[in-house]
Amino acid sequence: MFDITTLIIYNGLLGIIMLLLWSKTRNSISTGDKILDIYNRISVQEIIILIFISIIVGFRNNVGVDWPAYKDYFQQFKLYVNFSFEQQHMEIGYYTLNSIVDFFGGGYTLVFAIAGLISWVFILKSFPIKLLPITFFFIFCDGYFFWSMNGVRQFIAIGIFAYAVKFILKRKLKKYVIFILIASLFHQSVLLLLPFYFIPYQKLYNQKIWALALLFSFILAKTPFITKGFVMIITAGAEYIPLLNAYVHYFETQYYEVAQLEGSGLGYIFRVLIAFTLLYFSKSIIKKYPQTQTYFILFFIGTVIYNLFFMLQIVGRFTTYFIFFRSYLLAILVYYLYKKKLNIYNIVLCLLYFILFLTDIYNAANECCPYGFSY
Repeated sequence: MFDITTLIIYNGLLGIIMLLLWSKTRNSISTGDKILDIYNRISVQEIIILIFISIIVGFRNNVGVDWPAYKDYFQQFKLYVNFSFEQQHMEIGYYTLNSIVDFFGGGYTLVFAIAGLISWVFILKSFPIKLLPITFFFIFCDGYFFWSMNGVRQFIAIGIFAYAVKFILKRKLKKYVIFILIASLFHQSVLLLLPFYFIPYQKLYNQKIWALALLFSFILAKTPFITKGFVMIITAGAEYIPLLNAYVHYFETQYYEVAQLEGSGLGYIFRVLIAFTLLYFSKSIIKKYPQTQTYFILFFIGTVIYNLFFMLQIVGRFTTYFIFFRSYLLAILVYYLYKKKLNIYNIVLCLLYFILFLTDIYNAANECCPYGFSY
């Protein structure tokens, strides 16, 4: 249910974040063409941002599809004196977080606040300082803030993975593996991203080939042969890969049917058009900023997989690791168009995304609305 208070809270939070990040970047040293080489360091502005996000995320009441499940999970630490790791199904990192909060007498609101804090700290550290304001604008308007209050554990993993991609660029395997393992403490699906370090990103970019891949993935969407074949492959592979076995049950539940009702409509078509827009400008952007090629490849991989299998919600959840970079690539596109003095396109793009943000609030995406405080 939509209400004006919710609209004020979410728009107020976005406004505060944009203002604080803009005030920081406005006073930062100009880096010219090296804009993507200077990453962010947590300062007073970011601390204030993290406080506001932690309050909104932590003290929410019945906001997010999985909010009741996470609340009930924490209550088990209160109900059982010796609630062991073997008695539950969450990853050890999230179990430990709940256990520590319970030990110090905190509540589930503190768990949500800390989980949000961890996620957004890594996101703040993942992207170049000059692009942070517009990157955060697209992260919020693309629905990821609302999604974060639903996929709590996975969003932590997404934030850490976004940070770890820097070590792919710097060719630091050890650090990449360390942070992926840390992320797996909260969502084990991130372990499937370990091999992505070894992908030859410099050899995989071909604008025409990716255009065909995106086009055919869109055309072949909803093809029963593809989706059923994928389910059969995963089911068969689960006998040999324990990690896959943990997700087989999703194909036998309501998650398959629910996902069939999503993935269509104006929001989906709009994001398909955005994917082709990013592809169109990708060649010029990569030529000027070569390090963006890795992010483009990851995004294209995720988009193709999502287009083919969006009917399977569990696949859609996995592709979020890649499609999350759409916000960063859009920020780069805005900066590129700004340098080309094509600001009219930037205005239209940002306006459309802000409308999408308001639409998500109105439609209560990920049950973000109505927003209510726990206290």
